[in-house]
Amino acid sequence: PSLRRQRAVRLAARLHYRPPMRSRAHIDGHPIHPMLVPFPFAYLFGAACLDKAASVADRPRWYRTARHMRTLGIGAALLAAVPGIVDYLFAVPPDSSAGRRATWHGAANLSAVALMSTVAATRRDGTRPTSWELSAQALAAGLMGFAGYLGGTLVYRKQIGVDHRYAAAGQWQ
Repeated sequence: PSLRRQRAVRLAARLHYRPPMRSRAHIDGHPIHPMLVPFPFAYLFGAACLDKAASVADRPRWYRTARHMRTLGIGAALLAAVPGIVDYLFAVPPDSSAGRRATWHGAANLSAVALMSTVAATRRDGTRPTSWELSAQALAAGLMGFAGYLGGTLVYRKQIGVDHRYAAAGQWQ
């Protein structure tokens, strides 16, 4: 490339500079929130699936396992929410499309956890879940999927939490 083109590229980069949106809750540069979110999703989605499978297969002992998974999922969700809130408050620009996405991401996750908490409060071991409980769990699973999509968009498209020094560095070292 010519020197003129190189200068034009550098000028364009300076004009389009956006301040980095690095995670404020991190361990040695690695954001904590994305490390933790697979656990609540797996536990809560697994609890919903297990409750449905137990009702279809008539396996009442599986309800207890679903209850344990739901309890672990709610606890893991509360734990994952802490670094998520820190990033929301300190890394995401408030008046931006990323800010709107992050708000929807948090609201969807909070709604899913609230639904699963309500189910956890009403469920009893050994009893078949009511259609309301199964529906609430299915809705919660859908909300978690939607929130996961938004979270992925924040990380990959908006590069929230990405250390920009290495985001386009080329080869992994």
